[in-house]
Amino acid sequence: MKLYLDENIPVIFCTTLAAHGVDCLTTQQAGHLGLSDVQQLAFATTEGRALVTFNRKDFLPLVQQW
Repeated sequence: MKLYLDENIPVIFCTTLAAHGVDCLTTQQAGHLGLSDVQQLAFATTEGRALVTFNRKDFLPLVQQW
């Protein structure tokens, strides 16, 4: 499983997951701080990663559009 953690997820989660063998990338590591939700979702999709976020309000409508 490959994960992409957005800006709402503390970086320590990625560090902890990676220590347990999970392929994890944060928006900070990718240099994507401040990108739009659409850009974040597009990047995750292109990279074959599941986007992890607490931002249900904005991402649920986007996922339904996709």
